[in-house]
Amino acid sequence: MAKRPPPRTALVTGASSGIGAALAERLSHRGIEVWLAARRKEVLEQQVARITASGGRAHALALDIAQADATYEALSRLDEQTGGIDLVVANAAIAGGESAVGLADGSWRSVRDILHTNLIGSAATVMPFIPRMLARGHGHLVAISSLAADAPNPRAAAYGASKAGLTFFFDTADIELRPRGIDVTIIHPGFVRTPSLEGLPDLDTLPFVVPLDRAARIIDRAIQKRARLVRFPWTMSLLALLPQILPRFISHPLILRVTKAPTEKKR
Repeated sequence: MAKRPPPRTALVTGASSGIGAALAERLSHRGIEVWLAARRKEVLEQQVARITASGGRAHALALDIAQADATYEALSRLDEQTGGIDLVVANAAIAGGESAVGLADGSWRSVRDILHTNLIGSAATVMPFIPRMLARGHGHLVAISSLAADAPNPRAAAYGASKAGLTFFFDTADIELRPRGIDVTIIHPGFVRTPSLEGLPDLDTLPFVVPLDRAARIIDRAIQKRARLVRFPWTMSLLALLPQILPRFISHPLILRVTKAPTEKKR
């Protein structure tokens, strides 16, 4: 396999805070020109100013991936205007407290929005770049999925399904595209200390929460290695994979027990 050229340009969605912002900053420190995309342009501009002040090159792009067709069109134009985006990180998603609701307490609108944003919106993020990357003979697509894709969680049916679908989409893309010059990397983080995590009711009892800086470092290292799939932290990864090994009569009661909301556990 021919050695891939290092990326000159990158797009990171969901870059106004959390993993997206931290990763965009790390990429800029490696000399990559970065486009930070999210809905809150004023916040993006603050992130861009910080990167620029430290000597990096960055740009703000107002983008709502929930508007899938508009996202596809906007990113098609971006690739043309920039002469080609080499690295695309599909990070934007509905997560945190907004996504941690069981079906019995949730609503159709919430389920619809989570599935549409996290899966359809992410697909719309990368699809404009694939034909152009193929024509150039190189490129790199990165999906920030979740360990929630590995194990069923009654408090996050829609979120887990959206991330499992995202992983399937990118895993299949890797099989098809890597031999043709486009690398695909899938990231399965556990709990990362980001603003979205603050919305969870049981934040203080969450296991193995990873500091944001460490999470960004792990993801950046996976990008540099062009890894196929990276899970972290390893302790949480093992726990997430247990339901695939254990018989259902053991795994399902165990899952119900460990995923109960704090109010349920006190009853």
